[in-house]
Amino acid sequence: MMMTPMNEDVWSSIKQNKERWVGRRFEGGHPLSPFWAIHPNGAPGLVIGGIPVSAIPKELPLPRGIVITTEVSEAGDVTLMMFLQTPDDRDVFQRLCEDIVSCSATAKSTADAGIQIFIRLRRWQSLLGLARGREMSDREVRGLLAELWMLLHVLTPKVGIANALRAWVAPDRHPQDFALPSGILEIKARLTGSRPEVHISSLEQLECIHLPLHLVVVELTPSDHDQSALSLNDLAESLLIAAGQHNLDTRDLAHAALANRGYVASSRYDALSYSIAGAVAFQVKPDFPRILRGSTDARVTEANYSLALTALGEYREELVDVLATACSGITRE
Repeated sequence: MMMTPMNEDVWSSIKQNKERWVGRRFEGGHPLSPFWAIHPNGAPGLVIGGIPVSAIPKELPLPRGIVITTEVSEAGDVTLMMFLQTPDDRDVFQRLCEDIVSCSATAKSTADAGIQIFIRLRRWQSLLGLARGREMSDREVRGLLAELWMLLHVLTPKVGIANALRAWVAPDRHPQDFALPSGILEIKARLTGSRPEVHISSLEQLECIHLPLHLVVVELTPSDHDQSALSLNDLAESLLIAAGQHNLDTRDLAHAALANRGYVASSRYDALSYSIAGAVAFQVKPDFPRILRGSTDARVTEANYSLALTALGEYREELVDVLATACSGITRE
């Protein structure tokens, strides 16, 4: 079942009826009867009919900001109705609905489809709790975009989506962004034409004792009209699709990683699109210019600073060589 484009609001074409919910059926085959729906009060929702009573759990999941109810039809089956109560979550709610229907579409029976729906709802219940938060600043958007580009377009072709996701440790509050068997990568985004420097945000970010550490700078060019340009929503959606094509566990891992990283789909991010102008790597050797936790007075609890890229030429290495070493020992899945 195809996902809709990130900037397309699937409910916008459904006319509200103040007496009853109205809907439009999902395209594609499904054992049940799923509909995009609009509540009489205007709230967007998902309605799924034809669920066997045996597939309904004793306690319904309670995802934050979503009201879930069930009705038993005259035929004896159940209609599940989900309507969003928090308008700011409309984008992520659309992804939730698509995920639930997509993951249950291949079920071999209506009972199996119903069971899959509630399994997905329980998983989304925890993810929504993690994902709630403020929108990212433009700078934060570029930083996460650079990480996802590295994950999808650089690491995945080499080691596979599952290994690339496992290596992405930034969502786990690791000081750096990627931890590979033979190397650590810290990713920084820089706008083309801006000052040739990168911002280091902590005393730990460029400190690694046991493995080689490389600072990778991804250069982004704003591209409003370039069809090949990428937005944060584009990359997040591509990650979920690629992970889902691997298996459901990998898709859940991708969902959790995005949520932990603070990402919630937002239409504002569609306006921030970039082309990748290039990426360069610098080896963080013992004499690399940096401020470290281990050599800083313990009374200094935090520090951030900027590095002049033009002064780091002696540490520069080819990214392809860095990755060949860092990824050694990984068996592609």
